Amino acid sequence: MERLYQVKQECELFGDFGWFIQLVLAGVSFSALILKRYTEKVKRPWKVWFMDTSKQATGGSLLHFLNLSTSWLMGQYQPHSNACTMYLINFLMDTCLGMVIAVLLLRACEKCLSKSETFGFKSGYYGQEPSWANWAYQIWIWLGIVIVMKGVIVSLIWFLRVQLESLGDWALSPLVEHPHLELLMVMIIIPVVSNALVFWITDNFLKSNKTSQAGEIDLELQEALDLIKC
Repeated sequence: MERLYQVKQECELFGDFGWFIQLVLAGVSFSALILKRYTEKVKRPWKVWFMDTSKQATGGSLLHFLNLSTSWLMGQYQPHSNACTMYLINFLMDTCLGMVIAVLLLRACEKCLSKSETFGFKSGYYGQEPSWANWAYQIWIWLGIVIVMKGVIVSLIWFLRVQLESLGDWALSPLVEHPHLELLMVMIIIPVVSNALVFWITDNFLKSNKTSQAGEIDLELQEALDLIKC
């Protein structure tokens, strides 16, 4: 009991520097997208690249807010839960399963709206002359997908909270005698790696792929799904 309280308290104290930490995490993760652009065989114009990546930045900010809110709410029902463990579970679930759900929802939206001249869209395509109106429309769709995806993840975490928390405690058990190192691992190292991976993968299916044909698997999507497999 004392151990759980101590870790939870330290995680909360560490949250006093939350804004600074999130700026560092965002900067490191976003740098992965800059690196990715320079490794592309066919580089997107900077304006299109900004439109694609800004969707991720907006969705990532919303996801972070949802993570904080749901973690706090779960803590109200589980006052003795390990805050670091729940933080770890959220990140890993979002990274592994959440991105798969987001890919499927995005493709489903594209297919369902494909016959509509008004609402049809292809993610990453903003017109012959990239339009900010098309970009804003796609951002709203992506935010809706993030909300639905997070709802599914939170439901799974809630129903499997006992098993997942036990697994998370076991994963962090080598650091049980080093709470500051545990905090560093959960709040800095794992989020940096996870966010960089998620940003890189998400960019594959948010950008336009002009070489894909109707009825065939998008090569960028296949690459993303291959990377997501855990």
